Amino acid sequence: MKLEIPLNELMYNLLINLELDGFSTVELRHIAYKKLHCQLGVEELRQQIYRQVYLLTERGLLRKEGKKASRNIRYYKTTLFSEVCFVPKNRTSIPFFESVDKEEAECFFTKLQEDKSVCEDKYKVLLSEAEEFQRLLSLYPTKGAILKSLHKDALEQLTELKGKINALTKVTAMEVMN
Repeated sequence: MKLEIPLNELMYNLLINLELDGFSTVELRHIAYKKLHCQLGVEELRQQIYRQVYLLTERGLLRKEGKKASRNIRYYKTTLFSEVCFVPKNRTSIPFFESVDKEEAECFFTKLQEDKSVCEDKYKVLLSEAEEFQRLLSLYPTKGAILKSLHKDALEQLTELKGKINALTKVTAMEVMN
């Protein structure tokens, strides 16, 4: 018979239900906040995750890899972890897996659509700016050093904005699927 160990409800959902392994604490917090729709505040959630990961590491259930005091530290399940049977511990009730309110989802997609619209407007302005720098470059080749630098900066900003627009387009397309 396997040893039965009570595990914090948050960690149970992350490590057992979602089967996470090879994670950082930042990733764990992000998943808990986004996927599990955890109602805890970001700071309280961060503290709880750090505390639980520390305890699991101290007990030999997780192993830590990476440089000390680095954001690149990753945690992996040990063989002991797979030999133990975990049960969720409900010391404090944390509302997990709540269905996302339809009104909240609509607000989310509306906000993203507004952000996308703002990015598209900025993109149009930057495109005009880049075209103008190109025109000025052909008119004043002696000022090439200055104009080329400005033109290059405008093109880099265009690329960044195009990436944002593409990302927002993909996320807002998810509204149709939901």
